[in-house]
Amino acid sequence: PFDAAKDYARAVTYVAGVAGFSFDTAELRRAVERSTVLMDTPRAELRAVTGFIANLLNFNLGRIGTLLETSDRALAMFEESTEATEVERDMGVGGARFQRGLIAVRSGNPEALQEVDALRRLNRRLWDVGALQLRAYYHLWRGEESIAKRYRAEIELEFLRLGSLWQLTAVDDSSMALIAANMGDVLGLRRTIVAMERLTDQGMR
Repeated sequence: PFDAAKDYARAVTYVAGVAGFSFDTAELRRAVERSTVLMDTPRAELRAVTGFIANLLNFNLGRIGTLLETSDRALAMFEESTEATEVERDMGVGGARFQRGLIAVRSGNPEALQEVDALRRLNRRLWDVGALQLRAYYHLWRGEESIAKRYRAEIELEFLRLGSLWQLTAVDDSSMALIAANMGDVLGLRRTIVAMERLTDQGMR
């Protein structure tokens, strides 16, 4: 039964991840509903999956306070789990840390750098790139464009090296749109709108 529950959790998490990074709120709501059965399991790592999926929806809906509160619990469960594989743990922890970092950078909060360090400690290429993105966003929101430019160059190089990281590409375009709007960068905003229109044409919401 436990193996079946883990397979179910993986499937629901995958669907929720695609919906979250595609900004498909309707599908995310359905994924949240599907994940609620996991709350009845005695396994902490399976219950943490429900919280992680719910936070994908919370992020899209701007429920920041709720996200931060529930991600604290999810992180504790993932980090204390003895049943999850190392990859499963790192993906769960990394996803929660990346969400928290995105929230922090948008206010120039130095706590963003704590999330960056936590992502780097996971030693996963996906989250290494995510950490670079958070650093670039952090400095852009603070008006430190010359510092951010160096990180942006590293990000572009990593995208070339690793191929399609569509999840982080989608987040990058939407985050850069907010930054461009905040800075009054009309050309930058136009570029991100074109990029997001391309993602929409590919099936994202």
